[in-house]
Amino acid sequence: MSDAVGWHQNPDDPTVSKYWDGQRWQGELRWNGTDWTQVSGPAAPAVPAPPIANAPSAPGAAAGALANMTRIGWALAVAAGCSVLGIFLPLASATNVYLGTRSVSFSDDGGVVVMLAGLAALVVWMGWPARLGRHLSWVRIVVLVLVALFWTLAVVSNWNDLADGQDELAGTGSSVHAGLGLYLYAGAMISIWAGIVLAAKDRIQPGGNG
Repeated sequence: MSDAVGWHQNPDDPTVSKYWDGQRWQGELRWNGTDWTQVSGPAAPAVPAPPIANAPSAPGAAAGALANMTRIGWALAVAAGCSVLGIFLPLASATNVYLGTRSVSFSDDGGVVVMLAGLAALVVWMGWPARLGRHLSWVRIVVLVLVALFWTLAVVSNWNDLADGQDELAGTGSSVHAGLGLYLYAGAMISIWAGIVLAAKDRIQPGGNG
């Protein structure tokens, strides 16, 4: 940690800068995509803002958008992406010596597809501020928790059904196996909970977990 007086960017999160007055940290700046804004702490002595060249790129180009993305944003983006892919890939595949292999997926029901795609879009919307390095409000975090609970129940329920099916088919020459869609939804569940934990810690300890 540098002891030079002035603004210092967080090495783990370039969207966050804090002011070191020689004895303690005070004031926090966050990059909002176009400029630095002070979001917490007492007002720091008037000093020039960090050079834009050292700050994350402004949104517009794909590289700039990725540079601004925080760990919270990445976790939620992965969760949404996995959930969308999981809609169209098999949840489970059953193999029968007479009927061959058949699979089931969420895409078999149009209503379920619309609902799950809507939840994925909701996750992106609720996590959008994290793309620019901003805190997520507690309201957004609570909404994400509700989605995470729904996904968790769906994953657990499907895994239990799969286990029951394996027990019933044991010794019959037929078998049932988890599909890639179920694994993707398990990944989405893990990612969204990771994003929620990081977002909550970021609210409690600003600048530490972006």
